[in-house]
Amino acid sequence: MTCHDGTLATEVSAHSVGNFGQSDALGDHPIGMAYPDAAAIASRASGQSSLIPQGSLDPRLRLFDGRLGCGSCHSPYSTEKKQLVISNTGSKLCLSCHIV
Repeated sequence: MTCHDGTLATEVSAHSVGNFGQSDALGDHPIGMAYPDAAAIASRASGQSSLIPQGSLDPRLRLFDGRLGCGSCHSPYSTEKKQLVISNTGSKLCLSCHIV
């Protein structure tokens, strides 16, 4: 959890700081929350579905018992910048889950 709390990560974005593990409508990633629950919260906040259906996620974006975890976006074996599971060039990683 300390990876994105501003104490260890050298480059921290507004989307990665904050209430990890909590389910709020402000856009913080709810680490440990079931993906369908996160999708429901995002839908209530925006009035429409803003997450890709779970069954349509890129298989490189792993869920752990259906829940978002650090390994959903990062892999210690990745050669991508910041050990991302896929490149985020053009927001590709973000857009793998989030609908614009």
